[in-house]
Amino acid sequence: MKKINFMLMVISLLFLGHQTTFSQIMNIQKFIGKSPRELINAIGKPVKFDDSDPSKIFIYYNLLSLQCIADQNGIYKAELTKYYTSELEAIEEINELISNLISEGCVEDSISKHHFILYGKGVKTDIVLTEFDDSPKIELKVEAIKQSND
Repeated sequence: MKKINFMLMVISLLFLGHQTTFSQIMNIQKFIGKSPRELINAIGKPVKFDDSDPSKIFIYYNLLSLQCIADQNGIYKAELTKYYTSELEAIEEINELISNLISEGCVEDSISKHHFILYGKGVKTDIVLTEFDDSPKIELKVEAIKQSND
């Protein structure tokens, strides 16, 4: 009986740990400027890592639908895609993400009900929620791009 309880506790912790990690990863603009090695240390080994062109290193995580592009100066673009079956669930996650970004000093520029742009610390973050007519899925795309210092 103790063994079963222990196994259930371990499974619960793994599930909760995965959810926390994914919520933290939604805040992808924190990876901008970091080295690919720092990203790998934070998230783990990517499904694809192509550094054949040092000016355009491609890093892809399948489970998270996260892709990053880096050069010798670090990651300059990160994009995450997540799908939902409920608009309410997606909106709640967007609200949480925007709240976190604003608390970190970003400034919000709302484009529409389903499109937000935030600026902060040399990074532009674009958040787009797309509803498809032919599918019950709702797509959330978060893109962070390093802005020039000009």
